[in-house]
Amino acid sequence: MPLRIRTGPLWSIAIGLALIAGIWTAIGVQDARDDQNDRRIAEMSATNLATVFEAHVSDTFTAIDRVILYSREEYAADGRINERFRDHVFSRVFPGSLVQISVLDRDGRLAYSSRPEAGVGRQDFSSAEYFVHQRDAGDDHLYISKPVQDPIAGKWVVQCVRKLQGDGEFAGVVVFSMDAMSFLNMHSSLDVGKEGAITLLGMDGVIRARLSYGGTRSQFFGLALPGSRPFFDPSQAASGIYVTLSAVDGVRRIGAWRRLPHVPMVVLVLLSEAEAFAPHRDREIAIHWLGAALTLVILGGAGAIAFLLTRNAESAEALEKQAITDPLTGLANRRHFYSRLAEEFDRARRYGRPLAVIMVDLDLFKGINDTYGHAAGDAVLRTVSERCGHVIRKQDLLGRIGGEEFCVFLPETTEDHAVTVAEALRQVVDGERVPVDQGKSVAVTASFGVATLVPEDRTFESLLSRADAALYVAKGKGRNRVQAASGLQGSKEAADALRLAGPNLHVVQDQASS
Repeated sequence: MPLRIRTGPLWSIAIGLALIAGIWTAIGVQDARDDQNDRRIAEMSATNLATVFEAHVSDTFTAIDRVILYSREEYAADGRINERFRDHVFSRVFPGSLVQISVLDRDGRLAYSSRPEAGVGRQDFSSAEYFVHQRDAGDDHLYISKPVQDPIAGKWVVQCVRKLQGDGEFAGVVVFSMDAMSFLNMHSSLDVGKEGAITLLGMDGVIRARLSYGGTRSQFFGLALPGSRPFFDPSQAASGIYVTLSAVDGVRRIGAWRRLPHVPMVVLVLLSEAEAFAPHRDREIAIHWLGAALTLVILGGAGAIAFLLTRNAESAEALEKQAITDPLTGLANRRHFYSRLAEEFDRARRYGRPLAVIMVDLDLFKGINDTYGHAAGDAVLRTVSERCGHVIRKQDLLGRIGGEEFCVFLPETTEDHAVTVAEALRQVVDGERVPVDQGKSVAVTASFGVATLVPEDRTFESLLSRADAALYVAKGKGRNRVQAASGLQGSKEAADALRLAGPNLHVVQDQASS
């Protein structure tokens, strides 16, 4: 069976909406894929940067610890640090990064400083956080302090501290004061975006240094991040990815962290989600505009097609109605009426159901045309058609089958009921006065012939012939009356009427009207 495509206006709208839904579904799927790709690329970039950053910082702390250990040995042996070695450390090992080398005795007083103006012997650092930590620590390890501002150098520094041992007892500390930003300087050329950041922080949650667009932000030094961050949990892996709303500046970022293996520090690379997805957002906006344009085009096209289909359907309906309708009265025309009657006749015979027809002819209609003109005659025909249409049922059909001739078929109707309907029609017509020219009106009457289906009827023409004969008799009896065909059986009137009706069922031989 060939595929039949519906082409109604509603279907054109439905197809248009389906196309629009398909377009936006495809856009949504592509957006999701782009989001996943952009996120994957951003996570990979952050992870690679964090790996490089962690390796650099870890190597830097390892170098600092080695130099501190060597300095501690020298100080323990000679009570001082060799100047040539000290100058080498400042100029070659940590150029621009090391701010001061100092030693505190067991009471926290400054016992040695690479700065002549430091006031050796006069300054007391016994309450300093790094001194208290190392004094109370049970083991010997490198400690990295929280950032503090050096008043002389005007920089934020972190103290890298090892304790001194004398006869197995705490004898003080060796302190390397490092420029906090020195741990990040080699990464200053890396592009982490305007809202990205590279951060060094301790496992205590305190930021040691932070590099962001435009350089450091001094207000970030010493700030603490929430302990809920995954990298502060020792049970978590040593590296990973997370998405967070920054507690520092409120920007939503993708973060990659790595914990340093030998010191309790974490390196963190943060990339702004908005910046990471910016290329996708530009594409997304362009695609959404394209989708919106296609939506408008499809809606417009579907609307135009629906309009045209509606107009075509209306035109087709109008043509179909014109083909089956009498143009003057709006009733079924002769062709359509006979077609419907033939269908109803076959159904009634097949199932043994009653069927009645009423033939109607306006009395003395030729006189109306001759006296008042055809316009008046047309007005009479229209008025009679309208009034009769109000009497019959919906399942009945009234048709104009000749000049002033009408016919009604009534399914499921006996002769008695049909006669009652015919009488109602007669009264409607008889009580009507139709206005004509110059304020005049004309009285109208009609004659009616009724016949019902009998076993002898083999065609609907036979049924109509008997109704036509009854109408002829009604005319002969003085017009404006109803005559049933059953009342004429065996009479000479019936025989004459049937002979006069003959094969021309749609023409009544009304000699009086002519």
